[in-house]
Amino acid sequence: MVLEFEKFKSYYKDIFHLKSIVSLLYWDQRVYLPTRSFGLRSNQIKTIKTILHYKLTDRDYGLILSRLFDKINQEQCDTTDKSMILNAKREYDRSVRLPIGFVQQTSEHFTSSYAAWINARQQNDFKIVLPYLEKTIRLSQQHAEYFPEFNHPVDSLIDEWDYGFTNENLKPIFSDLKENLVPLARKIIEIKSRKANITLPKSRIPRNKQIDFTTQLAKDMGFDFERGRIDTTTHPFCTEASGLDTRIATNVDENNLFRCLFAGMHEIGHGLYEQGINLNLEKTPLHNSHSLGLHESQSRLWENIIGRGLPFWEFYFPILQNFFSPVFDKFSLEDIYDSVNFVTNTPIRVTADEVTYNLHIIIRRELECLLLEGHINPKNLPEAWNALYKKYLNIEIKNDLQGVLQDVHWYSNFMGGLFQSYTLGNLLSVQIYNAMYKSFADLSNTIRKGNLKDITHWLTKNIHSHGGIYSVDEILQEVTGDKLKTQPLIDYLNAKYL
Repeated sequence: MVLEFEKFKSYYKDIFHLKSIVSLLYWDQRVYLPTRSFGLRSNQIKTIKTILHYKLTDRDYGLILSRLFDKINQEQCDTTDKSMILNAKREYDRSVRLPIGFVQQTSEHFTSSYAAWINARQQNDFKIVLPYLEKTIRLSQQHAEYFPEFNHPVDSLIDEWDYGFTNENLKPIFSDLKENLVPLARKIIEIKSRKANITLPKSRIPRNKQIDFTTQLAKDMGFDFERGRIDTTTHPFCTEASGLDTRIATNVDENNLFRCLFAGMHEIGHGLYEQGINLNLEKTPLHNSHSLGLHESQSRLWENIIGRGLPFWEFYFPILQNFFSPVFDKFSLEDIYDSVNFVTNTPIRVTADEVTYNLHIIIRRELECLLLEGHINPKNLPEAWNALYKKYLNIEIKNDLQGVLQDVHWYSNFMGGLFQSYTLGNLLSVQIYNAMYKSFADLSNTIRKGNLKDITHWLTKNIHSHGGIYSVDEILQEVTGDKLKTQPLIDYLNAKYL
């Protein structure tokens, strides 16, 4: 088995490198690529993905995996090695279901669709990207047909991003959240509305100044700039190219510092996860997490639980005042804390508060399921979107940019399988934070003193370093001694906002 296993690991290095190249091409596409270069980029990505697919579905590689898979059930096998084989076998079994023509078609389409989305946003016109969305839905339905063992068209995509979850076992989670969050949000908004929202400075804060502050915060959190960087883009993201090359992109609004700050903290949370994965797992099938939801828990933990917490601002408010002086000179610590925790119904998901955020995800999940089931004509999506925003958040959507064009997901990837990760991340973040709180002598004081690297160290030791060795259930059981639950999040929101 030793020789066969070494052959497998050697072969997988090429797969890892090809994936890294694709990731960096997408990064460049979303950060620096000139407008007229999208056609070329589409062909570049299609070429690399074609080579990658042939590597992933190579017959000899499949035979090696089959033999290793048989042996791990017969011989004593290290947990890491066993997980490596299981992950690779699962990826191989999924890949061989997809014809090369389908892989090429989707690769080319998603690049073109992304370019159309950028144009549609600039023109504030959904009709520009509608033909691409219609094709995306057809391709997503076709993807589901290659995995007939699943019960719903979205399941094969959920399985790819959050292994172990399906539309069916997500339903009770989202049903419970909707039942609790709709009345809770209304109650909190009613109470908070009696206290006027603090109007933060309207002074223009240059983008380079905002990036400099976010960069310093990233260093404080432990992000390694010798193997990572921060840039700006339309929709914030973090690459998963490698723990040795982790790239963050945030969004800057010169009239709203906190958009850049919190988007930055969110993506830095992802970046710390990538950099924290044990480098011995680099170039193996274990170089990332089983679950995007678990990954998302780290970004949401930093952005919300820590970044919007009072101890964080007790340390960073004087630094903020000094760094941007005189912009915040007339504001108090209480002003800033109240402002970053103000609860209101907003049409934009990425700037939504902790209380209403998951309602935005519920809306997207309901819509993508209806679209995949054929119950909504894509041309009527804006109307359906606006109706659900009125139903759940009592908001009138003014235009496409504020509505169906705000997120990149449906215009750069398959329809479905991604948005549930944000809510799973929110649920996991609270349970993980609660466990971390118990393990520190005084976690609030650690944050109050600005010792954020201590938190990163704990998260790296308990979560990041394991990469894909353990499932999200195994990680959660080990760290918290419990299974995934909705109640800790509800309790957290009640305690903080009521």
